[in-house]
Amino acid sequence: MSKTRFKFNRGILFALLISLLSTSWISGYAYVTYGNGHGTILDNYGNAIEDVKILIYDLSDELVDTEYTRNDGFFRLALDAGTYKLVFDKPGYVSYEETITLKSGTKSYNEDNDPVDMGTIEMMHTLDITTQVLSRVEAPGAVVLFPFTLSNIGSEVETPEFIVESPDGWETRVVDSSGEVAQVQFEKGSMQLALEVTVPKESFTEEDIVLNIVGYTTQSYTFTIKSVAQLENSIEIATDYPSVSMEKDASLSIPITVSNLGQLYETLTLSNVLPEGWDTIYKIGQIEVLSINLDPKETASIIAEVTPLEGLNAGEYQLEFLAL
Repeated sequence: MSKTRFKFNRGILFALLISLLSTSWISGYAYVTYGNGHGTILDNYGNAIEDVKILIYDLSDELVDTEYTRNDGFFRLALDAGTYKLVFDKPGYVSYEETITLKSGTKSYNEDNDPVDMGTIEMMHTLDITTQVLSRVEAPGAVVLFPFTLSNIGSEVETPEFIVESPDGWETRVVDSSGEVAQVQFEKGSMQLALEVTVPKESFTEEDIVLNIVGYTTQSYTFTIKSVAQLENSIEIATDYPSVSMEKDASLSIPITVSNLGQLYETLTLSNVLPEGWDTIYKIGQIEVLSINLDPKETASIIAEVTPLEGLNAGEYQLEFLAL
């Protein structure tokens, strides 16, 4: 009678057991695998915040437990039944508090069964920039200012540093009313600053300048400059009435158009050259104006109200209207 022999490979079984134990240990160490409350923390730009400390207090303000968010901003809590105050904290962000109540302390391995879903929680960066101008059109060689307000909305003193990324040959710096600023230190509040950019004389391109605010967190803001050649005679002033007549000692209203034919934003002062003793005021509608702002390709309609010298003799008189 023949006999069948079976050989037991202990080495393979041992390796399999080690592999299973190792996988379970890594999973349990890296993430909370059970719980009864969860949520996700994002910053005010929609980015996940990793390693936010979650301090869990009971009604007696005793610290019960501490958890941290994952790299995707997700957290899950395993707690007994009761009411808890949760404090979310990380340097560079405004702390956030919320109270939750668990009617049941039964812990689930499936987060869909958690009795408390806190959804998405937003934590604000403590440093914030507000600015009204993000893009400008300028001539080569121009010095451009992008004013901005830097605010610290947190409770800690901040010492941010300013780092500017710009194309080769472009000169940049952050300035206040006194001069260049490389780093500031300030408590809760705001300060007025500006990004100063010198456009190279030979540049005729559109470029981005990136301002990095480096504190507890790094935030970046992009400003754009389009460098174009200024057209000659880009400002045109005209009237449909180059020659008019008027009665003696009467006033005269002359409609004028001022056009910006160039590619740059213009601020123009209204002026004139008149015979001695004459007077003129400029109006848009019923409002008297001394200067106007014109975007590229924009035209403004203005009325020049002319008052001649009293008792003037009859004759021809030359009037010049200027927009400088």
